Amino acid sequence: MVLFHRHIQQATIAIYLILYIQHTSTSSTGCPFAKLGNQANSGIDTANDILGPIFSNVVEPLLTHGEQIRPEPGFYYQEPNFTANPPDQRGPCPGLNLLANYGYLPRNGIVTLTQVLEATSRGFNMGTDLALALATVAVLTTGNILTETFSIGGPDPRVGICNAGGLDRHDTIESNISPNREDYYTGKCDNHHLSSRRFKQNVKCAEQQCGLFNLSAMTQQYSQNADYSKTNNPYLSYSIVSLIVSVGVHIFYPFFFSNGTYEFGGTPDYTSISNIVGAKLVTTNNDYDFEYVPERWPESNNSAGKPWYRREIEFDFATLLAIIPEVYAANPVFLNFGQVGTANLTPQTIACDIYEQILQLTPACLAQTVQNGFDVTTWIIAKLDPIFSQTTFGCPACSFSNNGGNSLFSSNTNKTNNTTCFAKTNQYYKVYFPTASK
Repeated sequence: MVLFHRHIQQATIAIYLILYIQHTSTSSTGCPFAKLGNQANSGIDTANDILGPIFSNVVEPLLTHGEQIRPEPGFYYQEPNFTANPPDQRGPCPGLNLLANYGYLPRNGIVTLTQVLEATSRGFNMGTDLALALATVAVLTTGNILTETFSIGGPDPRVGICNAGGLDRHDTIESNISPNREDYYTGKCDNHHLSSRRFKQNVKCAEQQCGLFNLSAMTQQYSQNADYSKTNNPYLSYSIVSLIVSVGVHIFYPFFFSNGTYEFGGTPDYTSISNIVGAKLVTTNNDYDFEYVPERWPESNNSAGKPWYRREIEFDFATLLAIIPEVYAANPVFLNFGQVGTANLTPQTIACDIYEQILQLTPACLAQTVQNGFDVTTWIIAKLDPIFSQTTFGCPACSFSNNGGNSLFSSNTNKTNNTTCFAKTNQYYKVYFPTASK
């Protein structure tokens, strides 16, 4: 009996010792490397002190599928030239911006459908069917269908006829509830620069996942972004195309931006994600923000001190569609009329939703003609009810993009609903949206 009690005592001591070791080496979130816990929120130390211990110790990717290093020989990083006339174009998609920065796409940001298919496959191993679906909508609604060309940023004369704003044109391929861009309305027409407040929120989501921007972290990011849009964007247009793009790009973070093949040992850690989306930590006045810098692969400076590897297993459209319901279910947005269930559902916002949905898949060449027709309707409504006197159906200028450009059917090529909302190419080395736009 004495021997039995001694064994129990020794076992108890051993258990306490194990628990002590785990406690001293594990954060409150169960992360074996998060020594500073929530100190990222304090903002009182240097940039390295704030995030370094939390995100820099993720284990190197377990490469089991023959992943390949990016960039490849012959492709090199070069910052976009914004002093050129016209300037290089960069826009709301960090992946396309990065591919242009390395020469996988034309560095001027004026691209063809074929070039996008090749570059997204070679750079990130995106399936041809997925890239084709996205790029086709981009050409149709923002570019030149005759040459299958579009701008990855703002409107550009090099696209030629039917240029209606490039990827910056709102609610075509670009949509509300982006991972780290503001809605077109809440951002006061700026839907293409990285939002510091949103990436800070994204970092906190990742912190709860041991510093990984995995699917759970990005699902939480989507849910919080959807909440914000429902509350603060009365013109939340959200069609089935918007849903696929909006939820899809949250999914892209772990599945395309991870170092190695996600779910097969790849690590979507802070260094990989922050470099690829162009978020540079800066400290200011006992706080911290994220400066928007040109997108690039971390190359040899990633968390494991190893090169960055693209995923080896192709990620296709069917795989994306299988994951979308899981993320969308975290905070569903009512299709076509995103205001349903909120105080923002009014006859005016419904009218604006209908207008947005008509324009969303309107070919760029017809966009101005469609708007001309609505302008006639607007004039009639304006005579009957002053509420609708400002813009099309009374929608604020920042609820829909300019639909001007070089239309085949309109000589009024400089027309825009609001000149302050005329999109331009990205501008880097600046903190955008440190707080929510008022």
